[in-house]
Amino acid sequence: MPPAHTLARRTRVAVGELAGEPFVTTRPGYWQRALTDRLFTDAVIVCEGDEPYAIRGLVSAGVGIGLMPAMARRLAPDPPVGWLHLDAPCRRTLSLVWRTDAYRPAAARALTDFAAGYFRTWTGDG
Repeated sequence: MPPAHTLARRTRVAVGELAGEPFVTTRPGYWQRALTDRLFTDAVIVCEGDEPYAIRGLVSAGVGIGLMPAMARRLAPDPPVGWLHLDAPCRRTLSLVWRTDAYRPAAARALTDFAAGYFRTWTGDG
């Protein structure tokens, strides 16, 4: 939510409470757009783009509201936005794949070890 939005002071919101809100999202083909289209069949999309961080800037500026993963809250604290948990059955699956018959450099092995350990216990609560 834009920081000045009336709902921005809350911590949770239901899908139905966002009916008629202007949305800022990615173009078709990105997960944010697919989720927006699935949850908000009558969404009024006022702006779309290709860069999630730019979309956050547009939300912060008050252009509309948008969907972002909880992880984005920790990783990039600016520009400021109001964060609400969306009460909807949403789940993302992240997959990490590599060829077992190819050389994996030490950095790639370290990344897979880190990611497997980190996401094994991650709750997604931000």
